[in-house]
Amino acid sequence: MSSRKLLVILLAVVFIIGAVGSAGASSSYVNSFSSTYPGSATASFGCSICHTSAPTRNAYGTAFGNAGHNYKMIEAQDSDGDGATNITEINAGTNPGSSASKPPSAPVACTGYTYSAWSACGSNGQQTRTVLSNTPAGCTGTPATPAVLTQACSTGPVACTGYNYSAWSACGSNGQQTRTVISNAPAGCTGTPATPAVLTQACSTGPVACTGYNYSAWSACGSNGQQTRTVVSNAPAGCTGAPATPAVLTQACTPSTIACTGYFYSAWHPCSYDGQQTRTVARNIPANCTGTPATPPVLTQACTPPIIGGCTGYTYSAWSACGSNGQQTRTVVSNTPGGCTGTPSTAPVLAQACTPPTTGACTGYTYSAWSACGSNGQQTRTVLSNLPAGCTGTPATPAVLTQACTTAPVACAGYAYSAWSACGSNGQQTRTVLSNLPAGCTGTPATPAVLTQACTTAPVACTGYTYSAWSACGSNGLRTRTVTANTPAGCTGTSATPAVLTQACSTGPVACTGYTYSAWSACGSDSQQTRTIVGTTPTGCTGTPSTISVLTQACTPPTTTGTTLYMQRCSACHGSIQRSQVRGATVSEIRDAIENVRDMRHLRFLSGARIRAIASALVTTTPPPPPPPPSDGVHPDGWLNQHPDFVDRNGTSSCKVCHGDTLQGGTGPSCYSCHRSGGDDDGDDDGDDDGDDDGHDD
Repeated sequence: MSSRKLLVILLAVVFIIGAVGSAGASSSYVNSFSSTYPGSATASFGCSICHTSAPTRNAYGTAFGNAGHNYKMIEAQDSDGDGATNITEINAGTNPGSSASKPPSAPVACTGYTYSAWSACGSNGQQTRTVLSNTPAGCTGTPATPAVLTQACSTGPVACTGYNYSAWSACGSNGQQTRTVISNAPAGCTGTPATPAVLTQACSTGPVACTGYNYSAWSACGSNGQQTRTVVSNAPAGCTGAPATPAVLTQACTPSTIACTGYFYSAWHPCSYDGQQTRTVARNIPANCTGTPATPPVLTQACTPPIIGGCTGYTYSAWSACGSNGQQTRTVVSNTPGGCTGTPSTAPVLAQACTPPTTGACTGYTYSAWSACGSNGQQTRTVLSNLPAGCTGTPATPAVLTQACTTAPVACAGYAYSAWSACGSNGQQTRTVLSNLPAGCTGTPATPAVLTQACTTAPVACTGYTYSAWSACGSNGLRTRTVTANTPAGCTGTSATPAVLTQACSTGPVACTGYTYSAWSACGSDSQQTRTIVGTTPTGCTGTPSTISVLTQACTPPTTTGTTLYMQRCSACHGSIQRSQVRGATVSEIRDAIENVRDMRHLRFLSGARIRAIASALVTTTPPPPPPPPSDGVHPDGWLNQHPDFVDRNGTSSCKVCHGDTLQGGTGPSCYSCHRSGGDDDGDDDGDDDGDDDGHDD
């Protein structure tokens, strides 16, 4: 018989003996487990603690064998990969060898957040994000630290390319409607867009009858106890015809006393031959003031006289009203003849006696000229003063300040504008067309209205925020919002007060519609990977989703090393790869054993590549050096974990010197104080009875 075939037979025999020995020892391992962990309900799982089906070990049984059958050494491992350590499962009474059996999860307090990505950097130098969920997954409560939802950022300037407009105005009587520029776009941009803003457009509207008036503001209260206003236009805008009710242009008022501070002058007279020209005071200012201004009027100034003959007389102003002193005065308007030079030889007569009027009640009015006829078929005038001069009180009859008139249509030639707006962040300011000019004109002016102009404005510091709407209330009892812009519009910098982006809230129960899963497990040798349900969605929901959870999917198993495959599939019977009883087995020998040895046929699923990997590992793995033997009767540190290798390589003969011929005690303790008692009754003289020669029970 060839040595190669002999090796195959020995391999099969060893496998069978190991399997039988393992099965025979199973009850002792359960007893050993119970004595190691008294009171643990895990012992009720029996052989399935270490085996899927005898003699195949599960992950916990494999770890137990690799640890020299020492339960304590693998307590910190999570052999079945269910998220609970072996000792946690043993204390909870679940099976550390089965991922289907695990302790219930205790509630975990939320300690942090899962965020969305940061938003783009806004014009306010801020970017934001929102809270997607609390962490860790499935936790309860609100984290102690608030969510960080804003941070400062910087972004390069963005050129303005367009405009944000107000709504179009109503169609005006000039066939135009207007709008204004609210801001440039995009938000926070700099510079002026290349294309001008479109602020007017033609429109058409049917004729609307005029029903009322748009008035100017009331004038100051006159000394006659009246104040006036004028009709600016008929209403509604663009209407036709005259309103049925007359305009109310005067009302009684109580005049306030205003001190006179200056003068309103006539034009300067021509320069006289004496090198002087004069003017007169038409009235004091402001209108209807009382008293004499503190500064005297400037009524003469030097000038260059014309070259002409000598002056012989005077041109006078009209006599003033007769004063209470019985005198009235006049002034020299110019010398005569016109353009003369020098001073007349006779003095001017500038005062004369008169009879002062008797001061009494006012009985009438002095009016301004009638205004031009308005588009409403009305013309107006104002009260200049009461009559007679110096009278007191209000005339019994009201002033007549309006009258009907007829005017020919006048073509519109220009516009009456509103004041310019404040300078915008786009370097533009705007105004609107109030009406066409002249008042009451018809048609559209030939020149378009000028509604925008460039301007320069000083930067305005940001003092607040414009927010989005609040989000729905989250399961963490919070709702959020984001900063959409800083205020006031076009401001620069960051507001001194932080944005308020979260607030507490409460929400009613929400039905669960889906699941939150753990990550997919590694791909198994059966080409399947699994995951577990971590929670339901949306967060904080109640009830069971109507859809079925997806917990398995097909996958392509990763390439596994030969050493790993051996430890997973072969080490339970043949020992660790460093101490393997079949080191040096070839690919064909391993295939023959799988096909012909009954207890190895369950490995037929191994592919050729995996068998080649196992064979390569059995050839290339270097066994560890044997541990040092006892010195002077004392074992070295770590001997407890090293002595199986020593027994594998040297047998137990040297052990008997201290532990006795039967290993039950000599000068040293009995080996069976740790190993199962009963002696070496399997005929291999290795000090145990498990049918192999490794010196310890399996």
